[in-house]
Amino acid sequence: MKESAKYLNIVNAERMGQLRQEIEHILVYQKKYKDKDFSCRRLAAELQVNTRYVSVVLREAFGMNYSQLVNHLRIEEAKALLHDPEMQQLRMEDVGDMVGFLTRQSFQLTFSRMVGMTPLQYRNHERRI
Repeated sequence: MKESAKYLNIVNAERMGQLRQEIEHILVYQKKYKDKDFSCRRLAAELQVNTRYVSVVLREAFGMNYSQLVNHLRIEEAKALLHDPEMQQLRMEDVGDMVGFLTRQSFQLTFSRMVGMTPLQYRNHERRI
């Protein structure tokens, strides 16, 4: 039996829905994705469950693992900052730092992979629209 299937049987639908809402509250509304030190382990501790439960809920409810979800949230916020005319003075390093990336390189690489262009190309593209 696959590991995720085993835990899926343990996490019933009601508990899955509860955990999904709690994860969403912590990551999205409290913006813990910006915290460079916040991890799946810390999320599980806040939820008072083990990391396997968190992994199953993330995979089933969001279709992503922890890193993918956090990076998705970070990139969406970065896109909003790059689009905002009042934030045009920000350097790319500042944007990456503001949304939770440890290094400029990891921000650039993740942004490029997810969006299909560099943050600077995205900013310039958004200005023209």
